[in-house]
Amino acid sequence: MKNRAQRIIGGCPLTFGEGNIKGRIKNVLNFKRPVAWVLIISVLAVILSSVCLLTNPAQKLELELELPDATSVLSMEMEQINEGTNIGRTTVTDSEDIKTVLSALSGARKTLTQSVNDNPTQENYLVVKLVLEREEKTLCLYTQWNGYYVEEPYIGVYKYKSDRETNVAIHKIYNDRLSAATSSLEPLTLDDVRELARKGDNLVFGDFKDFKGADFSSNFNYRIMGCSVEGGFRLIVRTDGKQIDSANLESIWESGGSGIDIRYSDVDEFIKGHPSSEALTSDKARTVAESSSSGRKNIEKGTSREMVLQIMGEPNFTLSGLHGDGYVLEDGSTVVFYYGADELVYEIKRSDEPWKLLGNADINRDGLKESIYLDQSQRDNGFVTLHIDDSSGKALWSEEANTSHVGWTSLFLCEQGGEDYLLRYLPGMWQGYCTYTYTLFTLEGGVEHVVRSNTIGFDVNGVNKLDAPKMIAFAKEVNALLGQSTLLLSSEGGEYSFGPSSADRFFERYSWLDDTPVLYAVGDDLKTHLVKYSEYAVSNHR
Repeated sequence: MKNRAQRIIGGCPLTFGEGNIKGRIKNVLNFKRPVAWVLIISVLAVILSSVCLLTNPAQKLELELELPDATSVLSMEMEQINEGTNIGRTTVTDSEDIKTVLSALSGARKTLTQSVNDNPTQENYLVVKLVLEREEKTLCLYTQWNGYYVEEPYIGVYKYKSDRETNVAIHKIYNDRLSAATSSLEPLTLDDVRELARKGDNLVFGDFKDFKGADFSSNFNYRIMGCSVEGGFRLIVRTDGKQIDSANLESIWESGGSGIDIRYSDVDEFIKGHPSSEALTSDKARTVAESSSSGRKNIEKGTSREMVLQIMGEPNFTLSGLHGDGYVLEDGSTVVFYYGADELVYEIKRSDEPWKLLGNADINRDGLKESIYLDQSQRDNGFVTLHIDDSSGKALWSEEANTSHVGWTSLFLCEQGGEDYLLRYLPGMWQGYCTYTYTLFTLEGGVEHVVRSNTIGFDVNGVNKLDAPKMIAFAKEVNALLGQSTLLLSSEGGEYSFGPSSADRFFERYSWLDDTPVLYAVGDDLKTHLVKYSEYAVSNHR
């Protein structure tokens, strides 16, 4: 037995080949604990390392679109995609043009929408490729639900604040360069127009690809192309890429919209009634427009925006997703003038449904009450708007809402300590990942001044456990504000709700818990619901 034991010890080294048992014991006996200050430094080092590991990933979660400095961009390639088809590609090297595009996209905020493909899921978008010294950065710009978005493939989708001027400016850069690059394309002849007219309802946008034209649209999803036609005519084609909405042959002597749709009218008859002529100069065209625009009822298609402003004055509201000016008339109805990139009216829409006054409150802290209006005049175009005018009737602030997911919002008038505030509550969920945010703000100086805000993030997929106490605390915080609030406008859940009415139904109780009633017992409170759901989701995820 003794020999067997010795063989086992000798054949199994105790510590990486050290067989000297006496030496090892001596080392253990000689071991001394480090002094207290060494322990303290070691613990602090571990804590610091942990904090760094926790904070670094958060810093990488970019909330804003990361853009290079304009001086580092060697060139900018722009390509318009319509219905998956390349309409045209051009290269921009002018530093001011590059700066214009980067400035328009600056400050774009990341949305919950993910980017999982080389190209956006949208059918119409503008590709902007920034060529740097050692890399290329591809951005895809498009309009959706009357908002402007830029998607960086596999990185994220960002919403950027734009107005008609910046949006038109981006298009103008692209169209000007494309027109220069395609100057060899032929203008339309009258025989070309006759040939296109024979196609009738079978006419598609691709039929115009070999002809010289300019894009007047300020919307990434919509095309308004004007083609010069011999003999003093023009052809204006409007399309969303799927179908031709109109293909109007017009005389350049007359205002826009006064011609015929070549698909359904006799081209030769129109030409006969509008003999060939030389083009009007811009000064003469302005004189014609002015002489035919003595009042609102005389504003017609083709009237310049400059003339609309002279007749109507400053607009009560402007459209952020479309290029147009809106006015509230004396009877409470609204009229909207839509412009192309040439700043000429191409459509006029009037809504007999007046703005609804929801209430009055001093939100800008000037001691006078502002007027809060609900505007549904653009509901057919996919959105409604909450407007706030100051005490003099001048537009102070507005926010749009629509029933598409990215357009959901809820706005309330909240009273705290005898003062009025606006409350925006956005409980967002995307593929099970949730970000709930509320913002309490005023409109001092006409801009949002945040007084109080809070955000909570969690997932219902079971990737992480739910922090029930934190979620309950957040809900109590929100509900305390909602309890002092009146609903103004909401599109939450894809359905419109209009005030003024109680905010009770918007109280936060994490309604998605109701999808798993089998988990709960009668009498369970919210905390128990959250704990039971979390245990179920985590175990299911595994």
